[in-house]
Amino acid sequence: MDGISLTVAGVEEGAFSVAVIPHTSGRTTLAAKADGAPLNLEADLIGKYVEKLLAPHAQAGEPARGITLEALKAFGYA
Repeated sequence: MDGISLTVAGVEEGAFSVAVIPHTSGRTTLAAKADGAPLNLEADLIGKYVEKLLAPHAQAGEPARGITLEALKAFGYA
């Protein structure tokens, strides 16, 4: 987020959480962000987690199609 590498601490249906170490929090602008403030998320870093979150929502009997540019555009990510 905003150029800071984070460790994904947990993944559950519809959400994921990240861990921020005190050094990162104290040396970056991340701690100054207000709730709901925009963030720059690097898709290549979180793509595999997004795909994992979307997989259960694939139509029954069909393999998960993965993330497409069209799907990202539909949800406002591209």
